[in-house]
Amino acid sequence: MQNVSRSHQFTKWFTITTVCVFSLLMIPLRSELWPFSSYPMFNVRFDAPDETVYELFASNVDGTISVPIHDQRILGPIKDGYLSRYCRAKIKSQEPSCLQSSLHFWARRYLSLEARLAPELRGFTTLKLVETLSKTEVASESLERTSR
Repeated sequence: MQNVSRSHQFTKWFTITTVCVFSLLMIPLRSELWPFSSYPMFNVRFDAPDETVYELFASNVDGTISVPIHDQRILGPIKDGYLSRYCRAKIKSQEPSCLQSSLHFWARRYLSLEARLAPELRGFTTLKLVETLSKTEVASESLERTSR
């Protein structure tokens, strides 16, 4: 057995005692201090991504009938499934007026394509952009038909 100097023994026991004492001290204090943390994976703040879902609806005058719009011809360059991502980006960049402009664009496209749409998508008076989880209306656009 090798002879270990007293300073090495002191350093070894001091380190072990310090780690044990501070680790036990953190339990009743309900705090975490690295390297005395029992759960180092929770030491980093985690911000969950925004997964708010938006959907475009066409509704009639009294609002009793609302049909979701997924027709690519109306949505234009926004592919199916990307509407929520587009809306979240506009809200995050603090450009909610862009949503109203987009809704106006979709309303014009709806009116120009209405005769070619499926029968269940014809004859509506309003387009609404709705946050689907809370059913909150984000923007609305009236479909004003002009007689020719």
